[in-house]
Amino acid sequence: MSSRPAGVRTAGAASSPPAPDSAASRATRMAEAAARARRIADGGGVKMHAFEPSGRRVWTVVGDGDEHWVDPVLGYCSCPAFRFGRLRGAGGACYHLDAAVSAGSRERHDVVIFSDDEYAGLVAGLLPRLR
Repeated sequence: MSSRPAGVRTAGAASSPPAPDSAASRATRMAEAAARARRIADGGGVKMHAFEPSGRRVWTVVGDGDEHWVDPVLGYCSCPAFRFGRLRGAGGACYHLDAAVSAGSRERHDVVIFSDDEYAGLVAGLLPRLR
């Protein structure tokens, strides 16, 4: 029988994983999100829809199966992680927004050219995803 009080570890004992809100856990999640954003940006998951002749631009990012509307200039994404995280002050940008910024700055995004007559249709197609 051990003479240690309950819950006291001896040197060399296995440590438990970091608490969900610990700095180490946050750093791990941020590194994973950055890697995911880079993978999406480099894998063709970022599209800039260019409308002519107006020059309007609509950015979309395909994440884990869903397509999200992003605005890299305004720092907005239509995904739930952005809505429930950043807008409530719980963190930085989502990986979709990071992917769009990364792809845009390195010109790794696909460009799809539309006429201005097609703008309303594209936006109407994205609106149902903005729940």
